[in-house]
Amino acid sequence: MHRLSLGSIRGLFSHSIKAKLIFSMIGLCIIVSLLIGISFAKQSQQVHIENIRDNAMKLASAAALLINGDTFVSIPSEDDPEYKRQAQLLASFQKDTGVQFVYTLAKKGDAKTKFIIDGTVGEDHSPLNSEYDLFEEMKIAFAGKPAADQEITTDQWGSVLSGYAPIRN
Repeated sequence: MHRLSLGSIRGLFSHSIKAKLIFSMIGLCIIVSLLIGISFAKQSQQVHIENIRDNAMKLASAAALLINGDTFVSIPSEDDPEYKRQAQLLASFQKDTGVQFVYTLAKKGDAKTKFIIDGTVGEDHSPLNSEYDLFEEMKIAFAGKPAADQEITTDQWGSVLSGYAPIRN
């Protein structure tokens, strides 16, 4: 019976260039395989985020079609029948699609927006005219083209990837 000990393995490596080359190639293959795996994982993640962004823009565009662009910016209060009608449409859209939040915004200066209609009920509801930050992607939608956040963002309502779409008159 032969026993293989650490000393005999060291001796094998010190005397055989062939063994050194074999183990070097195995090590190199492992490193290359890991790098390729990491590259594929990053690429897959980017494709997944792009698909989510595309879906967010499509959902935002569909929700924007529900809003009467001629009346929504002139709604005086949440008690107004037009507010209630449009908020109910957004609430139904939210329920039917499973989207976490569905709301409309209007620009308020160069750095802020204001909530107009929010289909969310309960503690996450944003009252009419409450302020919110203006993001670069929102500016694209205000200029007339659907957009979505580049990355997941976090604010007081949680971590989300938002889609934006213009509301047409």
